[in-house]
Amino acid sequence: MNYEKTKFRSLLDNFGKRKIVGSNDIKFSFILATVLVLIATHLNILDITINLICPQFITVSSALIAIIIAGLAIVVSISDDNFILMLKTAKVYDKILFLFYYATMLSGFSIVANIIAYATSKNMGHIIFNIQFGTIIFMILLWLSTFLALYSLFSVILLVGTIMRYGLYRGAFIEMNNKK
Repeated sequence: MNYEKTKFRSLLDNFGKRKIVGSNDIKFSFILATVLVLIATHLNILDITINLICPQFITVSSALIAIIIAGLAIVVSISDDNFILMLKTAKVYDKILFLFYYATMLSGFSIVANIIAYATSKNMGHIIFNIQFGTIIFMILLWLSTFLALYSLFSVILLVGTIMRYGLYRGAFIEMNNKK
């Protein structure tokens, strides 16, 4: 394995972009973010919603990164050479590790998007709402920050399921080796 194969883009290609785009977590995030933006727009509370929700999303996304790192530590710590070799032979080990990378990137992007939305709302809200496209800008910012926060939350929930299955497979592997 060379360095190029460990980059995000290579790992994403190996994992499969269609798996990500077609996943339920991205669909639910898209729907819920759209519903929130439409409701906030209809009630004319976009700036208030951004000011209330974005700091919470920043905190949640930061906590998710800690959870992801803890999960990665669990996966690495319960792995031995034979188990990793079996998973690499089945071509799933790299995909499992990529899920941690992907979830961390999502949470990081969520933090950045929420900081931008919150800072824009706080510092330029009165200016932006005086221009014609101000509402559209806030709609985009709120949608993006909500989508990324929900998507990273849902992806971490699915990652916990992956860690659980990993542990179950590890237990079955140990049991199988002890019976020999």
